[in-house]
Amino acid sequence: MAAKRIFVDANILVTVLRNEYPRFSACARVLSLADDLRFEVYTSPLALAIGAYFAEKKSGAKAAREKIGLLARKLKMTSMGPAAVERTLADP
Repeated sequence: MAAKRIFVDANILVTVLRNEYPRFSACARVLSLADDLRFEVYTSPLALAIGAYFAEKKSGAKAAREKIGLLARKLKMTSMGPAAVERTLADP
């Protein structure tokens, strides 16, 4: 069976990176699916950049870079452009 694909937007990343309660637990559970082979968890470079901005404001540049590096290793990245939109519309 093919892995289920999940897209994680900037709101989920920011919530986890900044430990924002009460949504932190639910958002962290979604991100943890990246370690489950039944799922492919994606985000966009833009969502990751937004997460980095807010993580740096809370934790400082060094900690933010480490957190974003971990997310970049765990999550798959989408491409951004017209071809991505066409593929999405073609896939029912």
